[in-house]
Amino acid sequence: MNEPLPNDAENTIPRDYKVPDFGVDTDIIGVQSAVQQSEKNLGTKMNASFGAKGAAVNPRDYFVPDFGIDQDIVNVRSSITGSEA
Repeated sequence: MNEPLPNDAENTIPRDYKVPDFGVDTDIIGVQSAVQQSEKNLGTKMNASFGAKGAAVNPRDYFVPDFGIDQDIVNVRSSITGSEA
């Protein structure tokens, strides 16, 4: 599916074109503002430790049971197979 392009097609791909900069998204600005306000209200700096393996209030690496394929998925697969036939 990802076959290499022929040399002539490779040369027609546009490069070094201008990409507009519309600044920081308003949602990001809103979240940053909310975090700053929360830190001010709580009197502490928040930080996210995505590499942490565990914490008393937010345990990680806990067991998640596998109940198998949901019946809706089984039904949809069956429907698709019937439709394709």
